[in-house]
Amino acid sequence: MMTRAADAATRIVLTGSRAVARFRQRLQLTARGMWLLFLAAGAVLAAAVVLAGVTEDVEQQNGAAISDPKHLRLFIDHRPSWLIDAARTITSIGAAPVLGVLAVVAAGALWWRGERLVVAIAPGVSLGCVGVAVAVAKQLVGRARPDLEMRLVSDNEASFPSGHAADSSALFIALALVIAAVVLRRPIARLLTLSAALLGSGLIGLSRLVLAAHWPTDVIAGWALGLFTAVIVGCAAVLAAGMAPPDPDQAHRLRAWCCALLFARRRGVAMGVLVH
Repeated sequence: MMTRAADAATRIVLTGSRAVARFRQRLQLTARGMWLLFLAAGAVLAAAVVLAGVTEDVEQQNGAAISDPKHLRLFIDHRPSWLIDAARTITSIGAAPVLGVLAVVAAGALWWRGERLVVAIAPGVSLGCVGVAVAVAKQLVGRARPDLEMRLVSDNEASFPSGHAADSSALFIALALVIAAVVLRRPIARLLTLSAALLGSGLIGLSRLVLAAHWPTDVIAGWALGLFTAVIVGCAAVLAAGMAPPDPDQAHRLRAWCCALLFARRRGVAMGVLVH
């Protein structure tokens, strides 16, 4: 019996090893790339667990949701005027229109330097996916925001999850992932880029608590949702770009196209001046 169990375990291990080898070969990944992919999968799983747990607590009004008023009070009772001003500035960066402009600028910059279109638009796709998910979740959960006397903002839509936390996490982390994967080469630069993305989205989420715009579990759920989406979209874009055949002339074609547009615009302006 023990021999049969050992043989079965050996076959399972060998089958799994062959499957991983075929997967690695198909995606053209190095050993380091495989480890990073497993790490990304772990981050996605952790974010999904946190998001599911917080959502259940909020819907059932138990667990972490019970402590929301007490935890929010810590921010409200310790917010001097300079901190409120800083929170207003930081929270404005996490507004959807601002993030949308950043996504377009990032896509243009990545495409201009010759990156694949799927990589260039990945941060914007991540932002769009999270925006839809947040809108649906707000309608389904319908959680009320903190009381008006505590709030320093006039947002009226449902509170759960935090759109600022989710949107900023989705954009910043996806952008950091694609930059770290296709632009940067030094490990320390990649680490600093990812750390900056996490710090930026973290500060935006905290600013919502300083302004009492959300309950703490709203922000946690937003962070988890943004991380979940950003890692999936960012990794999928990088893997898809790596599997595609190289296109060395893409950057030259893009620059030529942009120069042609600029020339046409200048010529049109000049013709307009001559006519008038």
